[in-house]
Amino acid sequence: MQKIDLLGMSLTDYTLKEAQGIAERYLRGGACNSIVFLSAKMLVGAGINRMQKQWLEDVDLIAWSDAEILKKAGVTSKARIHDVENREFLKSYLKTLAKSGQTIYLSSDSESELEQFRQDLFHLRGDLRIIGEMVVEEDVTDYDAVVNALNIVAPKVIISKMAYDRLEVMMTNYRKYLNAEVWIAMNDQMNLNEERRNLLRVLADRWYHMLLYKHVEEYEQKKENENVKSSS
Repeated sequence: MQKIDLLGMSLTDYTLKEAQGIAERYLRGGACNSIVFLSAKMLVGAGINRMQKQWLEDVDLIAWSDAEILKKAGVTSKARIHDVENREFLKSYLKTLAKSGQTIYLSSDSESELEQFRQDLFHLRGDLRIIGEMVVEEDVTDYDAVVNALNIVAPKVIISKMAYDRLEVMMTNYRKYLNAEVWIAMNDQMNLNEERRNLLRVLADRWYHMLLYKHVEEYEQKKENENVKSSS
């Protein structure tokens, strides 16, 4: 376990073994725990939006979309970087869900995204027990109906791949009303299948990494200046 100060956010990076143990306990925890795969785009948003920052700090378990973010957060362990690069946590957790027969419900932003999302999850683990799917479109305002639909099916685990600002609204305001044990959230740009890389998403991801590096450098320079002032 390593505490991380990233853009003023207090986050915790767990080892693969620690994260596996925590996530498995969530399956019998009695409340809807959140696991969020953090992306550069989400961090950039949190750096300029206090509500998004608070949402990420309140997440039960942070995972990482890619190793470059982890490196920028100051994590230098080769084992941790390897785990993130190879999606070891996601693969191991999907294996746990499949072997224990946990029911899974998917949600995404559109029918096409949902179709690809399902295929990519099955690419990672072909025996997942997916019992329902939902498209939560951008203009949806009645999230109560979304919650009711999910609770009727009552899945053990919800896995969402959506725009992070909408994930923030849904998880912040409605997670406590869900009967599910675990809600896994992924940013819509997260690539789950290296065999199906989208050039536009790759370019967008690089752009957000550049923005993140800029924000981190500015934040660290500001901290250094404040430390110099306070010690003089």
